[in-house]
Amino acid sequence: MVSIGVELQRLPVQLDASYHPLMLQRLAQTQADEERPFVLLESGEPGSDQKQQSMLFFEPVLSVRLTNDGYTLIGHDPLGRQLTEKLRLVTKPDTGVANDVIDEAERLAQSPLFGPLRRLMRCFRGKQQDMRHCYFVGAFAFDLAAQAHRIALPSDNDVPLLDLTLYRFCLHVNHIAGRAELRQTVLNFENEGTFHHGDALAASAVLAQIHNLVVNVRAKQAPENDKARDFTATPSLALSMDDEQYGQMVTRAKRSLRAGEVFQIVLARAFETECPNPYLAYQRLCQQNPSPYQFFIQQDGRVLFGASPERALKVEMTSQGWKARLYPIAGTRARGLVNGVLDSELDERRECALRTDAKEQAEHLMLVDLARNDLARVARGSNRRVIRLLDVDRYSKVMHLVSEVEATLAPPFDALAAFEATMHMGTLIGAPKPRALELIYQYEQHSRGFYGGAVGHINLAGELDTAIVIRSAEVNQGKARVMAGAGIVLDSDPRHEAEETRIKASAVLSALGVAL
Repeated sequence: MVSIGVELQRLPVQLDASYHPLMLQRLAQTQADEERPFVLLESGEPGSDQKQQSMLFFEPVLSVRLTNDGYTLIGHDPLGRQLTEKLRLVTKPDTGVANDVIDEAERLAQSPLFGPLRRLMRCFRGKQQDMRHCYFVGAFAFDLAAQAHRIALPSDNDVPLLDLTLYRFCLHVNHIAGRAELRQTVLNFENEGTFHHGDALAASAVLAQIHNLVVNVRAKQAPENDKARDFTATPSLALSMDDEQYGQMVTRAKRSLRAGEVFQIVLARAFETECPNPYLAYQRLCQQNPSPYQFFIQQDGRVLFGASPERALKVEMTSQGWKARLYPIAGTRARGLVNGVLDSELDERRECALRTDAKEQAEHLMLVDLARNDLARVARGSNRRVIRLLDVDRYSKVMHLVSEVEATLAPPFDALAAFEATMHMGTLIGAPKPRALELIYQYEQHSRGFYGGAVGHINLAGELDTAIVIRSAEVNQGKARVMAGAGIVLDSDPRHEAEETRIKASAVLSALGVAL
């Protein structure tokens, strides 16, 4: 097996703390303007404009991509192309895997879905602390779940099922502490004994470029052409289905519910509009709707951005072993806004209505049970625990019921096995998942792309951290597609569910200049 040595170099950024956010903004804007591949992951505090931390990944080395035709490695620079040649055998599809294994744990352990990715990850070797801070970053499409369940995809599927990239540099900013550092991933082929990628001089040159970007805008504290970048007219809006058509889809789904095919199903629709400047729209979204999981991914002329309130799966190594956590969110009410101003009394009444709504509670508890059952597929014994139950989290436009479930993984399961066992969250599919997936494609008749999938990273030590791709937009050739869905149960009101999709889409559409 090819062995790739990994070393992480850290260089503190010596700059006044007040300029760290500006430095990050300018560097990200530069990457966006020049259409270079990069990823920006940020965490915000709901109800506050204060960011907690940001991670900007740039200068890609190697991408691993899964499509309907299988896995592909893509080298972005000379080393990446060299790695692609040396690792091409690693990503060959698995053979001889049993498709009709009855035992669930054995079937999952033998699953070929992530075999090539798992073998690729095992090629990297280094100090544990370095490996924990070197990441493959990107997104998992919603339609990856269909492949796992052997469900045929719609013909309009045009995005990778999985798209992860290892970057050379990561600029990490701790906004709370006012600190920043540049991290460089240095790779070498261990059997050749020489380093092939990265040195302190290269990192220092990048730092100098970053400082120059900041110096050029110190006086203005903002990009020079922000006004020119702004939207000059209200964009048009097109829907994949109007309220009446969506309501008819809900009515058809309720027949499946009455027939006992599913207990719940999440049905979505798309809102499409112009997006001349995705990065500006992302900045607006984060300002208007700060969320724990903010992301901007630019790759191959496409952009995926969003501000998600909901973590998907997190797996990390602890003293007790591999710990996996899920965070179901289900149950939504609009915030108590009157003409754009928060009415505290109205807000509290809506929270009370949400907490006491029998339908919302039943739907949420069903999804908590689904999360527990998903984790049971890879958990050790009966150690699953519900950490939070039916709490309320607030965002700029909506409030949600939230819970948290955790479990310790049983050997030989790893983070990728846990991801396969739990993907994607029941809050975006329904239950039971396989039949709900089939019905989603039958009713919606379109691929969902990355909506409802996951965004995040897996580090070279095998730890995974992902968020659900919601409150998001996919941008291609100046057009943005925003998707939003609602959980359908037997007593769902089609008009109410259609309105819920509008409420959920409103934050992203507002950032795009569209008012619903």
